[in-house]
Amino acid sequence: MRLDLRGGAGLSVLMLAWYVRHGVVVADAGHEPPSVAAWSAYLGGVGLFVALLGWAVAFLGGRGPRVAAPIAAGVLGALVYVDTWSYGTFGVHALSPAVLAAAGNDGAARELALPVPFLVVTAVVAVGAAALAAWLRRPVATGRRQLWLLTVPGAATVALVTGLHTARAATDQHLLAALPLPGWLTDGPRVSLDETRVELGPAELVRGERPSAPGAHELPHLVLIVAESLRADLLRPDALPRLHALSRSPRCVHSSRHVSGGHTTEYGVFTLLYALDPWHLPPLRRDGARSQPLEALRGLGYRLEGVSASALRRWNGAGFLVDGFDHYEEHLETGGWEDDDRVRRRALEVLRSATQPTLLFVFLNGTHHNYQYPPRHERHLPVIDPGYDHFLSDDALRRDGDRIRNRYLNAALWVDEVAAEIAAATPQPGWVFVTGDHGEEFWEHGLLGHAAPRFVRERTDVPLVVCGMDVATPALSSHVDIMPTILGRLGVASEAWASGSLLGTANVALVGGLDFPYGNPTMAVATSTATHWVSRCRDAPLPCLESLRSVSLDDRTPAPPLPDLRAIAQRISRYGVGAQP
Repeated sequence: MRLDLRGGAGLSVLMLAWYVRHGVVVADAGHEPPSVAAWSAYLGGVGLFVALLGWAVAFLGGRGPRVAAPIAAGVLGALVYVDTWSYGTFGVHALSPAVLAAAGNDGAARELALPVPFLVVTAVVAVGAAALAAWLRRPVATGRRQLWLLTVPGAATVALVTGLHTARAATDQHLLAALPLPGWLTDGPRVSLDETRVELGPAELVRGERPSAPGAHELPHLVLIVAESLRADLLRPDALPRLHALSRSPRCVHSSRHVSGGHTTEYGVFTLLYALDPWHLPPLRRDGARSQPLEALRGLGYRLEGVSASALRRWNGAGFLVDGFDHYEEHLETGGWEDDDRVRRRALEVLRSATQPTLLFVFLNGTHHNYQYPPRHERHLPVIDPGYDHFLSDDALRRDGDRIRNRYLNAALWVDEVAAEIAAATPQPGWVFVTGDHGEEFWEHGLLGHAAPRFVRERTDVPLVVCGMDVATPALSSHVDIMPTILGRLGVASEAWASGSLLGTANVALVGGLDFPYGNPTMAVATSTATHWVSRCRDAPLPCLESLRSVSLDDRTPAPPLPDLRAIAQRISRYGVGAQP
């Protein structure tokens, strides 16, 4: 048997170089230097991955036509390049099932806006890797010794990685998550989505009275305004001047800490409209289930209207979230600030023409990259050109970090104007809620964006302004609190909902990591003073949880861990999530 050892070795050297640099970038993004155990586990995992790649190319070169090894090297090289680039820049593996599913859906082209230069660079890397493999390719006779050289390092690293992962330190989580290994090898007991069922009981009218505010005989109009990637720390005079002034007015309150149910759009909107914890999204998305709170409002006589400048219908299976509206429309004509302007006009039209109690859901998209706004809002300077490539390498993006951040701040001024105008146009009696679907990080903790399951406040915390409803200022609130608050005032409650209301005494808010607990092991528990990163247990199935790290509100200073995770585990196991038949 003749194997192409040199072609496989050439590819392995290239892959090893990419992943070593990748590990350095990821380590630099952490709050504390990774331990020796973490580096050993990471490099051991890389060694296994590289050995497997080299063996695959060598095998193809020896068994197939002469062109097989160069082609395999080119394809694998391109994939590894994309994966290391995406994790080093955004903190997510491009080759993970969740990311591949999102990138492959109908709305990905618009929402991700993958640029032509990125695709060209990927193709160039693939051609370069193929050329390198072809140059090195010289089939040689392979004996038992050469086979051991390919297989022993891989076999040894399996034990190394598996052993060290069982004793991982919380501060090492970020580096260990960068391992280029399948999740089934490192994440512990799996959770089957196919075996998860969510059966919700009916929402019930618990009392026959209407709101006790003036005009109690009338049902209030309800307006939910959600802005893409709107960080909580923007609620200040220079960033969101109109909403900041509104939040301090006598008829409004704002939450001291409000947490989205997730760090991506579909999870943020789901927890808001369904009043359920984020891990219920996958099974309900699979079943196409409608929002129970929206159906309860319809039963009270509300007309349900929705308008969005984001492609929710086509993004990552999120269309079911808006199927329950009586009328829902999306304005995606330009991909720029003009879409928000059309949403504004449609929202004002709905409010002016309302002849019955109406719930209006508004989704604004100006604060989505590349951060769009009218020229009159270009106040934070200098700014990068609106056509910049948001998917360049991290080094290139960081060089323009201030100019990118200024685009975001200008887009926030535009969203502020639109949201405040809609809020002011709400007929009375009316209750208005203004918030974001999730936040956005600008390298405060080493990365850009919001997709990575890293539970820093820049990604998870969003503003919440409530107007027209007599509620006290919450010290802590979450998206799952909003619908129960509305319906509780209207006399409707359900044991299915994850929250009682903003009026309750809940002392935790939960943030689900992307695809938790099915493909991703981590989530977070937020309190008014800290954020606690937790994970599925490595040696027991859900609902077992274990602590990873606890940090204060600066996301850097260690905080005391949660004394007991059993209550959180019980919430996860509701409706059988994590339970096996």
